[in-house]
Amino acid sequence: MALLSANTLFHFTKKEFLLNIIENGFFPRYSREFTPEVDPDYFTDIKDIYIPMVCFCDIPLSSVENHLDIYDHYGIGLSRKWGQNKGLNPVNYLQTKASVISTYRKNVNDLVLLSRSLFVEEFMLEHGHRPSVKSIIDSVKKSDNSYEKAKLTYAILSFLKPYMSKGAYRKKYPEYKYYNEKEWRYVPPLTNIILSEFLILFENIANDIQNFNERLVSKSLTFKAKDVKYIILDNSNEIDWFIKGLQNISSRFPKKFSTNDIQYLTTTIVTCKQIKEDF
Repeated sequence: MALLSANTLFHFTKKEFLLNIIENGFFPRYSREFTPEVDPDYFTDIKDIYIPMVCFCDIPLSSVENHLDIYDHYGIGLSRKWGQNKGLNPVNYLQTKASVISTYRKNVNDLVLLSRSLFVEEFMLEHGHRPSVKSIIDSVKKSDNSYEKAKLTYAILSFLKPYMSKGAYRKKYPEYKYYNEKEWRYVPPLTNIILSEFLILFENIANDIQNFNERLVSKSLTFKAKDVKYIILDNSNEIDWFIKGLQNISSRFPKKFSTNDIQYLTTTIVTCKQIKEDF
C-alpha cells in the first residue's frame, strides 16, 4: 500500500544553508502568509501577515519529486517523533468559503488592533518614553481585546494556511494547491517577554526583515545526529563537499558531533537523482 504520509519530516533549503543547519539547528524566520496578490479573499483588510516559523513536510520520498522542483534540491529529514517532541504540528488548510472563515476574520481583526497598539507602545519606548514592559503587558491584559484571546488567536493564525492559491505562487504556479505540501510547522511559543515582537504580524517589515529575523536567533530548533533520517543533496558530486563540511563541524565542536555521529550522518545521504529514479 502506498504511503500517504512519511514518518519523516523534511525541510528543504539552499545549498549554502545546509551545513549551517547541521551545526546550529533551524532558526525560525518570518514568513509572509495570506498575501493579497496571491491569496486574496481571506483577510481582505490586512496587507501583511508575517509569522515566525520553520516549515517541514511529511511527503514520502516516493512523492517528493514535484516538491523538489518547486523548492530547493537540498534538505534534511528528521524523525516524526523528534518533531512531535519539539512541538511541531501540521497546519490547518483553509478555503475561502469555509463556514468558520468569518469567525477567523473577526478574531484576526481584533488581533490587528492589539498589535498596532503594542507597536505604538514600542515606538514610544524607543523615543524616550519609559513605561516598563510589565506595564505594557498589564495594560494589554486589561484591554477589551484580552491578552488571552490574543494568544489564542495568534496560536490559531500561526497554523493556518490557504488551501489553494488564486494568484501565481512564486510567480509561476497559478492555482497552486498548498494542501499537497502536507506542511508541518514549528512556531516559537508566545510569552510575555516576546509578546510585542511576535504580534508585529501586520506591519510591512519586508524592508527590515533581517532585523526582525535576528530577534529569533535564541529560538533555534535543535536536533541530534540520531534524529536525522535523510540528508538530501542535489547530486553525487557534492557528497565529498558535504562530508568534508561535517568533518569540519566535528573538529570544531567534538562534544556536539562525535566521529561516530559524522559517520552515521554520511550514511543518511541521498541525492535528488536517486529519489527520482529509485523511490
